[in-house]
Amino acid sequence: KGWGGWARFPTLKELRAMAYISIVAGGHGLTWYTYASARPSPNNFGAAEDPQGWANLASVTRELASIQDDLASRTSRSLLKATVLNGPKHDVFGNGSIHAILKEGVDGRLLIAVNTAPESVKAQFSLSGVECQEVFQKRSVKCMNGFIDDFDADEVHVYRIR
Repeated sequence: KGWGGWARFPTLKELRAMAYISIVAGGHGLTWYTYASARPSPNNFGAAEDPQGWANLASVTRELASIQDDLASRTSRSLLKATVLNGPKHDVFGNGSIHAILKEGVDGRLLIAVNTAPESVKAQFSLSGVECQEVFQKRSVKCMNGFIDDFDADEVHVYRIR
């Protein structure tokens, strides 16, 4: 809630999307900044003052830490573009709905994809591999000649491709 301009802290889904879109856009790391919970200002709330907001920060931080070696790996030179098959092709700023980056990874390539559209999207990736698994949802996706997956609004998928 910082200086009072925000009505609430981001939800876990929003926070995850913001963190991962920063990485997809070329960020090499993230720093969380939160205001101290010092008063007298009644509008100055630090993240630690909101138990759910603090839990969300900790959750995303632990998730990113679990793939930190992959995030620090070289970005692939392979051209990667998602094709939107269903849903909005652009987000509210006119950019493509699906943003993705492919990292070389330590145990196979790591594909990070984020839907920035305010609606669900079905996207196709032209990348192929022998095995493709969504890392945090622990589900396999067939990816012999590319693959298709569904994204809710602000949803992040992280795939391990071997």
